[in-house]
Amino acid sequence: MDGVISEHLVQSKREMITQLEGKGIKTSTCIIRKSPTPSSYIIQSRTTGSRTIISNTSIKDISRDEFAKKIEVDKFTETPISESKRKELFQWIHFEGRNVEQAVQQIDWIDDKARREGWRSTLTISVELEKPDREHIDLLMNKGDVVFFSKLFAECRGYNHPVDFLRAMRSHCKSQAALYCTWGSDGAACLQPSGEVIHAAAPRLSQVKDSVGAGDTFIGGVIATLLQGMLYSSSLEFACKLATCKVAQQGFDGLAEAMTIKNNNNLISCTNTTTSNNINVSKAE
Repeated sequence: MDGVISEHLVQSKREMITQLEGKGIKTSTCIIRKSPTPSSYIIQSRTTGSRTIISNTSIKDISRDEFAKKIEVDKFTETPISESKRKELFQWIHFEGRNVEQAVQQIDWIDDKARREGWRSTLTISVELEKPDREHIDLLMNKGDVVFFSKLFAECRGYNHPVDFLRAMRSHCKSQAALYCTWGSDGAACLQPSGEVIHAAAPRLSQVKDSVGAGDTFIGGVIATLLQGMLYSSSLEFACKLATCKVAQQGFDGLAEAMTIKNNNNLISCTNTTTSNNINVSKAE
């Protein structure tokens, strides 16, 4: 995990780090800031599950120089990380669509460094374009090997279906990039590097309990399964079902246990859902 944590509330910081580390999320590449801990207030409808989020943060985002230092220097020994160790440690780096100017600089830096050191082929860079009103967010489109779009982003561009949207975005992204677009209860779509577009329907839910973090859960599911070598179709199906499981429960605890994967990469089951997914494939024009 690479990001920013506040040390303003020491106890909160310790609890946050303990929770992350307890889930197997390493925080050694995080930056600790002397700023108030960011907070969000979530107003959620008990009937529909829709929500309004009010966020309060004054914490400064990570800069390119800070990012570079975390890639190059071991936090504990303060010694340079070897090229072979870097290749082992950093197989996938994901960027949110925020602080776009710095994110672009960080991507360009790590892309150039990995190429010079000969490990770019084993590194996947992904970017998320969720909020369409973020300044200069379009600059991230052609920076990712894998690009994640939100339904809101697509709708603000005038599209009412993820497949049509991804076909339109293909020319704005890397030629061999994989593009994903989530569509809430209607599942998600993926445009593969081959040009084929896959759409996966989401399992039906009897009740939405907590939709906070569903998009991030989807992204996590894609990253985890692609790192395991899954096909795009299997990865898309898994991520849709994982996000649906998230919506069907409060919080994230026990989410991994709710999903089961066979060795042949086929989905078996997810508790709290009523149907399995259907995959539709078409060729991009």
